Amino acid sequence: MWLTFILYGIILTLIIFVFQRNKLNFYLRITLIVILFLLLLLCIYLNSVIFLSNNIWYNKSPSTELIFFFMMLLGMFARYISKAIEDRNVTINKLRISGEKFEKPKLELDIWEMAYPLFFSIITFGMLLRYISTEQVELTELVLSFQTGFFWQTILNKQIL
Repeated sequence: MWLTFILYGIILTLIIFVFQRNKLNFYLRITLIVILFLLLLLCIYLNSVIFLSNNIWYNKSPSTELIFFFMMLLGMFARYISKAIEDRNVTINKLRISGEKFEKPKLELDIWEMAYPLFFSIITFGMLLRYISTEQVELTELVLSFQTGFFWQTILNKQIL
């Protein structure tokens, strides 16, 4: 019981800590706060549910689908961040070639570019559900969900063609 309160306290402390970091990008702060808040809600839910059978909560519908969807969205977000890092590296290389002294540019994050894959998430998720079994959550299916989100543009292009 006391471990639960310690966990809640740690998560709430992290939420407050991230909220007070004005040097962090606004969108990054909001994203971290939302993720921590969802983690807090998940901990509260898991602590309040008592299971009297061998059926684990994450192996029941709609929990399995929600887990796969969340992993796919996490993959989309990871692709957005990796693309921003790649663009930053291109900018740094151009500045190095120019030969002038420069400060390293920051990552350019835009809320609309981050939201763009979300508009196609239902289509991509439909493709994902076609290839996995939603009977239980396994590591390979979680990785496939993340990978589907990471390569959402490729999957969408194959679907259109």
